[in-house]
Amino acid sequence: MPSYTLDELLKLMEPQAQRDKALINQCIEGLGLYAAQQRQDSFFSSKPDEMRKLVENLIGYWGLDDNEYAPSLEDYLDAFDEKIFAAKSDEEITGATYRRQADTIYGLHRYGEEMVVAQGDSAMSEILDIGDLMKEIALYWDFQPYAAVVGIAEQLRAEVRTMLDGITLPGQPSIGENAGYEIKQAILFGNDRGFALAHNPNTPAPFVTWQFTYDANDSSKRSYYWGRYVATEDRAQLNYLSRVADYIESYKVTEKPIPVATEMSVERQSESAAESGSIPVRVLSVGQPLVTVTFSEHDQLRGVDKMPLYLVDALFVELDEKHMDARRQPGYDGAPYLKTDYRIDFVMDGKPDSYIGRYDVGDDDGSLLDRIYHYNEYSRRDDDYQKYLADKGGSVQETENAKLDVIINKLVPFFETHCELSLKEAAALSELMGIHEAAAVQPSEDYQPRIAYLESVVDYAWRARKALNTTGIDGLPEAPQSAVEAGNGTAVRDSEKKLSILDQIKAAREAPKPPAKPKPERDKKQWGPDL
Repeated sequence: MPSYTLDELLKLMEPQAQRDKALINQCIEGLGLYAAQQRQDSFFSSKPDEMRKLVENLIGYWGLDDNEYAPSLEDYLDAFDEKIFAAKSDEEITGATYRRQADTIYGLHRYGEEMVVAQGDSAMSEILDIGDLMKEIALYWDFQPYAAVVGIAEQLRAEVRTMLDGITLPGQPSIGENAGYEIKQAILFGNDRGFALAHNPNTPAPFVTWQFTYDANDSSKRSYYWGRYVATEDRAQLNYLSRVADYIESYKVTEKPIPVATEMSVERQSESAAESGSIPVRVLSVGQPLVTVTFSEHDQLRGVDKMPLYLVDALFVELDEKHMDARRQPGYDGAPYLKTDYRIDFVMDGKPDSYIGRYDVGDDDGSLLDRIYHYNEYSRRDDDYQKYLADKGGSVQETENAKLDVIINKLVPFFETHCELSLKEAAALSELMGIHEAAAVQPSEDYQPRIAYLESVVDYAWRARKALNTTGIDGLPEAPQSAVEAGNGTAVRDSEKKLSILDQIKAAREAPKPPAKPKPERDKKQWGPDL
């Protein structure tokens, strides 16, 4: 069997490396074209930003910019950005795409293969992402044979499955269920918090991981929250592993046994609810804009995944104020602000869409919606940004300003209306729960008018949310009339005398504005608005 020196081996590998680089160069061009098409389809789409990050990874992995004769990283990214800003006619983009379809898909597969060999189980999520992206692009471009793309994507998934089979999930096998999902694995830490992995084959997303809190004073209670719902078991197991590892690293906790009494059968859970007199009601996430934090330097934001916008909006305010208070303390030597990237998934005009942006916790950005509004409103009138757009030539400035106007005048009011509906729904549900819990058996007749009104508020929120997602703010149904206090034929409840949250926001925005507050240079240099 022949033997080789290192130099001889590298020389033999060089032709394959050159072929790979050529393939990846074509793949990068194809990803830019796909991103441009996505921007044409929807300027709220997160795909251009995701593809840009992937392009940067491909360039770095294959060292496409590693010699003085090759384009630099900045050259590659500038070319990508030009495609997004230009986003020319559909015919031109489609024609160019036709010549790059196979190179794009097989270039991604080659990258996935390299990650399997070079990075192994540290890149399992990324490998699955590559396989899903291959299928997504092939389906979007109607690439044929599509079955072949599915086949090679499944090869990557099989590699991940093999790696997962060699990993023991932390925690212990668990019994019982929550929200119709059977708990398969759970881990409990010394601070009485933990994570669970569960399965329900009868739902669109049959796997989920939750964080939970265990009540040490009542072993029958465990509260589940921050669920991450996925379609496949490998995704769920990877998410479970990641959440457990991140939590241990962040909070330096150790595992402790899960008390047997903590697990409750479905029957026992039902009995417990009946004994307490409570009713299992909550604001549903269906139809609401959902926020996912894709990156954050703040510990408490790393677990936010598909959380309703109205909750995240309030959470950002609270964390922003707390961090600013901490900065004011003598001797504070931490970060001045904590960068957070997020994505909002929503349905507008009957079509799924998404908005991506950045929020700096501790930078006095206010609520999440305040940040979106003020950032885009500032970009619309900032001379430096407008000059940057004008220098791009053509109709770039006109196009980008039109997008900013839509965000300011349509998207933000759309989000605000969703938040107001959810807050009203949450207040009604909370009061309903209070009435039922206070009643020994059944609420008295005196409460029935109030109960009927609160139930009509919940029903209205559901109907209004569906209308808002399809026909917009102008298509909302008529809201239920304000109810009167039980036993008082004329007095309106204090909460109903006040301006609605949306009215308060509109009033504040219509008030005279102070001079524009300059944003830090780091924001002005970012590519595109709110990225």
